[in-house]
Amino acid sequence: MPTCPPIPKAPSSRRGCPAIAVLLALSLFLPACSSRQAQPSPTLSLQAGMVLNRALFLSWTEASEVDFGRYEVYAAPASEPLPDTPVAVLEEADHCYLSVRGLEPETEYAFRVRLVPAAGGEGTWSDTVRATTLEDGFPEGTPPGSIPVPTLMYHHVRPLDTFPPGADPGGWYPSESFERDLAWMKAHGIHTVTSADILDGRLPENPVFLTFDDGYTDFLDYAVPLLVKYGFQAANAIVTQRTGGQSVWAIPEWPLDSLMTWPQIRRCLQAGMEIGGHTQTHVNLYWNQEQMPQVQGSFDDLVSALGFRPLYFCYPWGMGGHDFVDAKIAVGDAGYRFATATWPPRHANAASDPFFFPRQFANQEDTLQVFLEKTRFRALAGPDEIPPER
Repeated sequence: MPTCPPIPKAPSSRRGCPAIAVLLALSLFLPACSSRQAQPSPTLSLQAGMVLNRALFLSWTEASEVDFGRYEVYAAPASEPLPDTPVAVLEEADHCYLSVRGLEPETEYAFRVRLVPAAGGEGTWSDTVRATTLEDGFPEGTPPGSIPVPTLMYHHVRPLDTFPPGADPGGWYPSESFERDLAWMKAHGIHTVTSADILDGRLPENPVFLTFDDGYTDFLDYAVPLLVKYGFQAANAIVTQRTGGQSVWAIPEWPLDSLMTWPQIRRCLQAGMEIGGHTQTHVNLYWNQEQMPQVQGSFDDLVSALGFRPLYFCYPWGMGGHDFVDAKIAVGDAGYRFATATWPPRHANAASDPFFFPRQFANQEDTLQVFLEKTRFRALAGPDEIPPER
């Protein structure tokens, strides 16, 4: 194994928190090899991407099959030298995702990637990139008397054995775990709420707001039947000009998947679910401000297709975590009255900004204990209900 070139040390921000599961968000851009003739060594450019629940999404352009042998990913706290052994080896040129475990929250890490050619040899190293993990679900500072409103974000719910290759643990949630969570909430007096309940202050004891993004067909196939079974509701934000199609905005970061048609969305309404907007084409309103009219367009699409004025909106890509005033004004002007953010993940309460309402990401590997910590329902659990984490 070749020795990883050393990196400069940086002060550590390690806090000694328990180790957690984290996804890396990196972007590798590898130039295609147009022929088998000798060419200059390719440049490997490594970038840190969007942070979600102490997670960085890993994506890269496909390497030339002529050049590609494997990717090796190296990681360590920035205060320590990178190890000689990679934390992961990717042996397919089109592999788009990587889970690196054991990272600590609020800690700066250093990463390097090595492209090893098929013919062997030293290969090409990226520069060192540093990124700091986030604490998962830190409180906002709840005003006295304010009611906590745990708010969770999902994209997909379906059986674990049906997850496609490249399924992002931060966006795909097993239906087995979803039913486990719903059953626990039902048994402990938890009540789901809608955006209207939060706005009007009609909050029952132990409220929780369950939100889904994008309008995937597995919401109707798997999530809705379970929600109805336990007498619960959830909201789903629809990409209004992509209904009946596929999630083309997701590639290459996530696999394509099918989106509900308008008749299917109406079935969700009939089952008691809340439906809202998510722009018309899933555009990031912070980075594409010229697309702001899509907010009004999505509202008008919902009115036209479903015959009611929606209250709920969700910012695609979470606007990269930017609390962008122009977008919030556009949401209100369009007719929406409530909008959820994506990151950084925070605990929500009745006093949270209704146009940038915080959420927690439901992760594929969340145990019941993690779910209860994200929802702050841990105190409702009996001492023998939850096995200790190993």
